[in-house]
Amino acid sequence: YPIGDSIMQTNRTPSQCQFENRPHTARATVATIQDLHFECLPHPPYSLDLAPSDYHMFGPLKEAMGGKKFRSDKEVQQAVHQWLRRQPQEFFSRGSHTLHKRWRGLY
Repeated sequence: YPIGDSIMQTNRTPSQCQFENRPHTARATVATIQDLHFECLPHPPYSLDLAPSDYHMFGPLKEAMGGKKFRSDKEVQQAVHQWLRRQPQEFFSRGSHTLHKRWRGLY
C-alpha cells in the first residue's frame, strides 16, 4: 500500500481514524486500514458536538475577515495566512485541548 507505507515511514506510532463499517465503505479501504493497524473509532454520521463549522478557529477567523472584500482567491489565502501567523500558540493549544475534550465526551 504505497500511501500507507509513506504514512508509516513518517509516523512510526499507530494512528487513529474514524470510520464505520457500512455498505458504502470500500472493502479495500477497510482492509488497508486494518493492515496498517490503525485504531478505527466508531462515530455518529453527524455530531452537533463536533460540527466542523464549530471548530474553535472559525468564529474568530470569520470575525476578523468580516466586511473585507477580496479580489482573488490568492488575496483570501494571504489574509488567512497572515491572521493565522498573528495568533499566539495558546490559541491553537486551547483549541486542540477543547476539541479533544469534546471528542472524549462522545464516547
